[in-house]
Amino acid sequence: MAFVIGTNAKDSASTNVCCIYPPAALGGKFITAKKVFFEQELVKFYKNGSKCSDVGCQVLLPNPPCVPALTQPLKRVLVCTNNRSVYLNGILFAVQGDVTKGLSTDRPIPGPFKYPTIRIANGG
Repeated sequence: MAFVIGTNAKDSASTNVCCIYPPAALGGKFITAKKVFFEQELVKFYKNGSKCSDVGCQVLLPNPPCVPALTQPLKRVLVCTNNRSVYLNGILFAVQGDVTKGLSTDRPIPGPFKYPTIRIANGG
């Protein structure tokens, strides 16, 4: 199983014909699991479809022939492209290899990730 995407994770940069959208923290709302602990802490995770905070446009050229719609902040949604079958409290959650989508662009999430050691029913 891949690592869980942490609440301080950032995604990768993306561009359109007018803007560069720099890497940005996911922000938005994450879930804190009830009664589920990984590494002695309640698990905090993003679910499939979580809305992330918007990313501002850095215009590529000083006077581009761009329509205003192409210079708007990028709205992002987290999409589970890697995890398609593991649920936590009945919720499909984001792991390493999943992405944010803004418009039609995938923005891979290089980390940071959480919980490298998960023990389930280990008797201790």
